[in-house]
Amino acid sequence: MGNVTATRPLQPWTAPTASDPVSASLRLPGSKSMTNRALVLSALATGPSTLSRPLRARDTELMAAALRAMGAHVSIADDERWLVRPHRLFACRRWRGWPTGRSPSTVTRTPAPARSAR
Repeated sequence: MGNVTATRPLQPWTAPTASDPVSASLRLPGSKSMTNRALVLSALATGPSTLSRPLRARDTELMAAALRAMGAHVSIADDERWLVRPHRLFACRRWRGWPTGRSPSTVTRTPAPARSAR
C-alpha cells in the first residue's frame, strides 16, 4: 500500500453559534428497559395506568403478552399510549410464547456451582 496524501490541508472546525436564544423541542426515543419496567409496575398498581410514547419492540410486546397471560389487561393498539389495567396476577401454567415451547413450570434450571471462599 502506498502513502496517502491529503489533497488540501485540514482546516479547524468552528462550532456554530446563535445570535439569539435558542428554543427547541426534542422527542427522545423510547427505551425497552423503561417500557418493560413501566409495564410491570403498572400491572402491579392499584389502578389503571397510561404509558405515554412507550417503545414498541419485540421485547416490550412479549412483556405485555406475559402480563396478559397472568391476568392484567394491556392494550397496545395505540403506539402513542398503552393502557394497563391491573388485575390480581396469577402464575400461568402454559404460555405458547415461551422460547423453548415448554411452559416456565416445566423448565428445569441447574443451580449455579458453589463458589469457593478465598
